Amino acid sequence: ATRTAAIQSGTKEATEVPLDTMRACRDALRHAVIVARCGNRNAASDVGVAVQLMLAATSGAGLNVDINLGTLADTAYVERARWERQDLERSATEEASRARSLL
Repeated sequence: ATRTAAIQSGTKEATEVPLDTMRACRDALRHAVIVARCGNRNAASDVGVAVQLMLAATSGAGLNVDINLGTLADTAYVERARWERQDLERSATEEASRARSLL
């Protein structure tokens, strides 16, 4: 039981890391909208590449969250984390779309 509890606890911690990555990417994509709107036009392709990389990082981190959630027994945590993961991916995708439309 102690071993199982430790594995569950470690898996929750391992789930928070990619969620943190998703949060950071979503926040960076919000800033990318500002850069796309106000930045130097000569750097538009650089902004576009950054947007794509942040979106890819968001998606990859989401896959890690999904894998970890599949092994957790705490249904309340799983539900909250799954909802947040989906919300982060949705909002990151929306911010990326907004930024790309400004380039």
